[in-house]
Amino acid sequence: MTRALVLVRAQPQYRREAFEAGARAAGYQVVSSLPTPARTDICITWNRYGGADAQARAVEAAGGQVLVTENGYLGRDARGQKLYALHLGMLHGAGRWPRGGAERLAALALPAFEPWRTGGREVLVLAQRGIGIDPVRASPGDAERVAWNIRRATGLPVRIRIHPGDREPEVPLEHDLREALYVVTHTSAAGLHAMMMGVPCVTTAPWWMGLPAAMYVAPDSPRWPRAAHELARDDGHRLATFQRIAWAQWTVDEIATGEPIRRVLSAT
Repeated sequence: MTRALVLVRAQPQYRREAFEAGARAAGYQVVSSLPTPARTDICITWNRYGGADAQARAVEAAGGQVLVTENGYLGRDARGQKLYALHLGMLHGAGRWPRGGAERLAALALPAFEPWRTGGREVLVLAQRGIGIDPVRASPGDAERVAWNIRRATGLPVRIRIHPGDREPEVPLEHDLREALYVVTHTSAAGLHAMMMGVPCVTTAPWWMGLPAAMYVAPDSPRWPRAAHELARDDGHRLATFQRIAWAQWTVDEIATGEPIRRVLSAT
């Protein structure tokens, strides 16, 4: 039987038991170690860093496949169930995931998109925690460097939103968006939520899953948007982008059935 190394932590919020159940339902024997990985083995890991990434690389080197998960990017579904992201190889759009039609986003029944904003007086840079590996992670000082480049290029006020995990109490995203002309992110889920609330988004990652609803600008570019008409604000692109993202978001109940794992493994 093919083996599945599940490196998701055991704490309740990570739902290791659901991933183990899903791997078994998908036809894998769940193991605690893989001293000699085979081409048929898979590894399921929470993000990619440290020892878990080293084990994931060993599976890939043997020809196996790595499924990467973390907290979902779209919040919760219509029943209030937490969503988890699931990709093949990497996260945030740098990896692969199954494609489908509009039915997945419709089933999640997320709040309706708000009209695109045309006003705002400042640029909000969304700082990230630098967790994971390149190219997904944001390097230390990225937010400050990008903020400096935007100020120099546009003359606009620029403010950095500290990652919620780095401050107490957490400031709601809606509060920080009140004066935003647009937001800037590397690969933050907050950038997706900003677009859902009608705030245009610029990303510094050319492969980010928020494209083409967002606009790509290189971190050190001398050209940054100065006004609303320069920004990506297309309703069709936004809908298509979120319909695609929805296929990478699953509840623990769905994961335990094995169907999301089978789907992701087919996304070659």
